[in-house]
Amino acid sequence: MKKNVTIGGIVLVAVGIAMGVTNPNPQAYINYMSEKLLTEGEKVFCQKTEACQENSSGIVKNALAIVRGKVARPLIQTVIEESTTRQNFLLFSLYNTEVPDVGSIKTLGILNQFFIYSKSSQ
Repeated sequence: MKKNVTIGGIVLVAVGIAMGVTNPNPQAYINYMSEKLLTEGEKVFCQKTEACQENSSGIVKNALAIVRGKVARPLIQTVIEESTTRQNFLLFSLYNTEVPDVGSIKTLGILNQFFIYSKSSQ
């Protein structure tokens, strides 16, 4: 019986250490969320225009890539950074990104992964 408790305790400590080491930091969250928002925005843009069609010119596609990388990404990252709060529980983190007049996104960061668990728009 004592042996099982000891093994269980060791496993529990090992899992706790692994979770603590892999608790994602704020910069990882900013990168994750900006990529997610850029991808969703691009999807909406492509649905409403013909710029992303197979027969679109390479110039249009290159221009979109430049705008995405050089203009949109830094802007979105700044907004996310300034409008996000983090609750760090050592083993995991809760991120709340709240943009006035837009909405909020609540995300769980655990084991180097992010999981959105709540979205609301205003």
